[in-house]
Amino acid sequence: MKPLDRLREIGSAYQPLAALAAAAEVGLLDRLRRGAADVPALVRSCRASARGIRVLADALVGLRFLQRRGPRYAFSPEWRPLFEVQDGAFARSLLLSAARSMRALLDLPRAVRRGGTRRDLDDPAKAAAFFRDLVPALHESNRAPARRAAAALGLPGLRRPFRVLDVAAGSGVWGIAAAQASPHVRVDALDLPPVLRVTRGMARREGVAPRFRFLPGDLRRFRIDRRRYDVVILGHICHSEGAARTRRLLRAARRALAPGGRILIAEYLADEDRKGPLASLLFALVMLARTEEGKVFTSGEMRRLLREAGFAEPRRIHAPPNATLLLARVAP
Repeated sequence: MKPLDRLREIGSAYQPLAALAAAAEVGLLDRLRRGAADVPALVRSCRASARGIRVLADALVGLRFLQRRGPRYAFSPEWRPLFEVQDGAFARSLLLSAARSMRALLDLPRAVRRGGTRRDLDDPAKAAAFFRDLVPALHESNRAPARRAAAALGLPGLRRPFRVLDVAAGSGVWGIAAAQASPHVRVDALDLPPVLRVTRGMARREGVAPRFRFLPGDLRRFRIDRRRYDVVILGHICHSEGAARTRRLLRAARRALAPGGRILIAEYLADEDRKGPLASLLFALVMLARTEEGKVFTSGEMRRLLREAGFAEPRRIHAPPNATLLLARVAP
């Protein structure tokens, strides 16, 4: 692709996300999950204008998310299954979260000048609302990596009681996968109270809630009994915390682990020369726009932080896309 064509493509890249996020927000996607509908039916369901619904639905037809037969709109067959995952909550959560990040990136020049931005992810109350809404998307995206992590921990063959602390548990996907891998696993899920209500629902839906304990609290202030756990899980947490807070978090995790215990970290990591992967480098911009200190670490940086906190043998675990998994053991 020629540079001019590439620049034009980048210049219009926001439009599909804006259209899909608007369709999620006004309820158009939820209405079409119930079946095909014409403009008047969509207007009534979404409480929107006929002009607005028609322009939005036609744009989604052009993007091939929808199809139109006569006056009625419906999901395209290849896209409908994805918009039905978790009764539509997955797509809605993913799109609205992405739209919030897009709006935050509009203020990126100020974040670049200041070196960060105090936004919702640094305010506990706002962060709770943000992550509560993001939970369905995070759960589905991390399901396969969480199962891979449970296998790497050796949980399917477990023959003894095993205690897990899932810090900032969110949907609980990491702890849920651990509990599903073995009946001997017990999970303590720590998160802010509004998020834990969603965590509890997810654990109940997945059939493991009786083996969960739900701990309301802020990960930056939590106090856990020393030497209690066999594994502490930090699932996509460190990038929002930055270097100083991650150091404190790793030391707290070290204190919570029993002798020989392990820490499991899931993160978006950059290459050592920070030339890739592109997804991690772009995600670092989101951290710049949405947090004061959040960052994307390199694998080497994370390994050094682990060693400084008292962990040994950090190793990378192969996992499906969207996760780099690091597993380390408490140093002797």
